[in-house]
Amino acid sequence: MLIRIALLLLVTSFAWADDVQVHYNRINLSANATGELANDTLTVELYAHAQEKDSTTASRQVNDAMTWALKKANKVEGVKVQTLGYRTNPVYRDQRIVAWKVEQQLQLESQNIEALASLTGELQEKLSVSSMNYDASDDLRNEKENELIVEALGAFNKRADIVSQTLKSDSYKITNINISTNQEPFYPRMNQARGAMMSMEAAPAAVEAGTQTVTVTVSGEVELQK
Repeated sequence: MLIRIALLLLVTSFAWADDVQVHYNRINLSANATGELANDTLTVELYAHAQEKDSTTASRQVNDAMTWALKKANKVEGVKVQTLGYRTNPVYRDQRIVAWKVEQQLQLESQNIEALASLTGELQEKLSVSSMNYDASDDLRNEKENELIVEALGAFNKRADIVSQTLKSDSYKITNINISTNQEPFYPRMNQARGAMMSMEAAPAAVEAGTQTVTVTVSGEVELQK
């Protein structure tokens, strides 16, 4: 019985040792590829607002301004139109309600940048601009990221070759690899402060689409072969 137990323990220990493989000569590496991506999409957020002694009057003014803006925006081809938050807030003085503020936002997005910039100028007759942001479309970003992935993988392999040759290794194999992307969006500078009164003859916003920096990072582990 003791001999059988000893043999069983011996076989089990060999099996456990075979499962737990000890790896040597593994090295972590990373490589980057960076490129500039031209922004091709403009997003503009505007808002209609009013303050009156009663909420009904303020709401009517905002609704009229928004209806007017929607009619104009929907006539421009290629512009995505979406209404956003609608807020009604009381205005207090000496702990009493003396007026009501009503505000609603409108978001416009288009790759036809000139048309949207011109429309934005027209809408400032009754609405105010809260933000203007440029970004790249998904198709354009994916195309650029795919180019950078190829470049980053090539840089990763080149570094692995350098390490392998320098350490006198016959070859190497990649045991683990990760690919990640990130981008830094471009935000045009707005000279108009939010809430300031707009001119009745506001000109189209003069902004530059610019570019954003896209970086692809490849990180992983290689095992040197002797």
